[in-house]
Amino acid sequence: MKVKKIYQFLNDKYPFYEQEVWDNSGLNLGSFKKEVKAVLLTLDITLKVIAEAIEKNCDLIISHHPLLISEIKEVNLDKLIGKKLELLIKNDISVLSLHTNYDLSSEGMNYQLAKKMKLDKIEVAKSNPLMYKGYFKGDLDTFIAKIKDTFKLDFVRYTGEDLADFKVGVIGGSGASEKILNDYKKEKLDLFITGDIKSHFAKDATELNFNILDVSHNIENIFTEMIENDFLKLELKVIKSRINTEPFKLK
Repeated sequence: MKVKKIYQFLNDKYPFYEQEVWDNSGLNLGSFKKEVKAVLLTLDITLKVIAEAIEKNCDLIISHHPLLISEIKEVNLDKLIGKKLELLIKNDISVLSLHTNYDLSSEGMNYQLAKKMKLDKIEVAKSNPLMYKGYFKGDLDTFIAKIKDTFKLDFVRYTGEDLADFKVGVIGGSGASEKILNDYKKEKLDLFITGDIKSHFAKDATELNFNILDVSHNIENIFTEMIENDFLKLELKVIKSRINTEPFKLK
């Protein structure tokens, strides 16, 4: 099966034209004409992930986070991105990425996260097409314990008060912004969940009496599971990466 057919298959469900203007979803490296026998699914493309693709004879890596998202003006083989590109090209491995086009899909990242969290009455937020919201019946400690178990998290970070029977908003990845503070009020949330929360955002949220749960960016690892399910419709060898790309360790 050629890269082009795989691209078209994904585009039918997660249209690439719907990605954010700053994003670089789509074919990051390779050729649409390339024949693919095996695909590796991953959240991020690290050197270890590339080595895994080489070891498992994969012709295509499909990632959530694009390999090329910031502008590069040189391909310096002594730098990290240069080393990655060199390994991929030498081993004839193409790269497709589904980032914000997947996040914005009605069956994409944040909908799937809300489902995994077992929220009730899940729906997209009116104020933000990236956010999905729902309800949890129970106390906060029980909810956090379930999230840590479901997503295999060593730790989470929380700022706020104890809660019971609350309304939740979810944006995977890095969803904290000034706009979110406004969306929190508009959606009448009791808790907002995302990753990569900076100190100043947490302080602002605390002063506004907003409850914020940081579950790390790597909660988006469900991407590989969901895309693997999509590929059951195709006769193609698909492998979920075994590499954990979470950079932080609990000490």
